[in-house]
Amino acid sequence: MLAAACAAQAQQPGHIEALLSSVEGGSPELEASLDRWKRNDMQEQARNRVLNEMEAGAAAFLRGYFRHAEVLFSDAQQQIETIYADNPAAEAARSKFVPESNKEFKGDPYERAMVGYYLGLIDLARGEYDNARAGFRFAQLQDTMSASETYQDDMALMQYLVGWAYWCEGNPQQAKEEFRHAQATRPGLPLPVPGDNLLMIAELGNAPVKVTSGKYNELLGYREGASAPEQQVAFSVDGKITTARLAEDLYFQASTRGGSAVESIRAGKASFREGAETIANAAAGIGKTALGASLLTKGKTSRDMLKVGLVAGLANVVSDSVARSTETAADARAWTSLPATIHIATARLDSGHASVEAGFFAADGKVLQSRAMRKMAAPDGTCTLAYARPAPASGVWASGGPAKWRTMPALAGVLATTQTPAAPKEVEISDEGQALLDMVRMMRTGN
Repeated sequence: MLAAACAAQAQQPGHIEALLSSVEGGSPELEASLDRWKRNDMQEQARNRVLNEMEAGAAAFLRGYFRHAEVLFSDAQQQIETIYADNPAAEAARSKFVPESNKEFKGDPYERAMVGYYLGLIDLARGEYDNARAGFRFAQLQDTMSASETYQDDMALMQYLVGWAYWCEGNPQQAKEEFRHAQATRPGLPLPVPGDNLLMIAELGNAPVKVTSGKYNELLGYREGASAPEQQVAFSVDGKITTARLAEDLYFQASTRGGSAVESIRAGKASFREGAETIANAAAGIGKTALGASLLTKGKTSRDMLKVGLVAGLANVVSDSVARSTETAADARAWTSLPATIHIATARLDSGHASVEAGFFAADGKVLQSRAMRKMAAPDGTCTLAYARPAPASGVWASGGPAKWRTMPALAGVLATTQTPAAPKEVEISDEGQALLDMVRMMRTGN
């Protein structure tokens, strides 16, 4: 009976599998791409639920299964909002939340922002422009929030996409205002001209990588993802080629806070652990000295020294136990299927049957591959969204082959950006850690 009960429990679907069970229109290819994340979710439960939903949602989105992606990203968004929403309850929760003390993954600001980005694109493709703006606004909000601090919004792409939603809705004045804000952050962004009804988006490269360093691996830093051969992109609309412009750099977003560079982020508990270890070591030294002195003295002095030694020994045991039980390693879990950069352009699309392709180029301007872009037209016909990522290997060609793509200029002439990280800010130590360090300093100096 126990074996049967265990078997029945093991067959219960995981959270992600249950979410997707009511979504129609799947395929064996989709199921194969999501299987890993379903299994991970069953094993890891709430600890990695948001991360597994991010990864599974991206896998569905890249294959064009937008309803599946929406369900996964929406659930991730709901869980993120319990901590990172714009309301007093979330603010109160956020004041007590740090990734190292709450092991349920919620993601870094750039990762949470990308949940809103993909949800916004799905609604944009459907012509649901109010919902699309809500997704992009959610992304902007996440970009301004960490566990305990608020930063300026500098994700130009999200501001631009809000503007595009207004443009497609027939509100050019509001659209221009949003485009103006986006260009203030990234001046190279292209403005649509009257008649433009096609937004083309291409994603390149690999996600930023989180790395840890420091005595206890308590420092969290970032490095660029593995280099990809495709460094530039152009779009072709019925044979007319337009160079895409860089709209967002996720490594820049990961490694900065409000435009200021962050070389590393200190987990406050590392200071706490170091202080506890120092106290333990000091107490051990005092204890040894006192016990040694008790053996060389007699009477009351010997008994007093013995008491000092015992108290110091107890302090050593307690402090050492605190130090060992304080988990200080920074949380380096990351959404690995994100791109490195996102590129955009707009154009006029006169016919739904027109070919829309993306050509991907090396840094030196050599064309590597081209792909037909996935086109998603709003039901009311106002606007169309076209999306592409490079194929895993170069040498994949859409119609016309490499001959139709002219060689592009060298990379520096195409992707120049005015965003330059400011000097790193001084990293602050937690209040708990500072208090312990002050105690240790007093023990050392006697002041």
